[in-house]
Amino acid sequence: MDDTDLVESKVGCWDLPTIVSGMQDALDTWEGSLKATCGVIAPKKTFWYLVSFEWKAGQWKYSSMQDTPANLYVFALEGNQCLIKRYET
Repeated sequence: MDDTDLVESKVGCWDLPTIVSGMQDALDTWEGSLKATCGVIAPKKTFWYLVSFEWKAGQWKYSSMQDTPANLYVFALEGNQCLIKRYET
């Protein structure tokens, strides 16, 4: 299946490792569902964003990847675990 969006957020939770862990769990569940129907996530066509904000002097800006390090992984068709490309918000 192409063009699927998965979103992870937790109301009142600002702990990024918890949110990223939840996203990895959701991704693992989605990947397992695809495998059950003989599908697979294509790592080369998959990417993600971590949308986070920083507040300074009453102004907000998107947090950078450097400020919010995190990784997500899927399994390739060959069975090896692959890092998913992450883009700046």
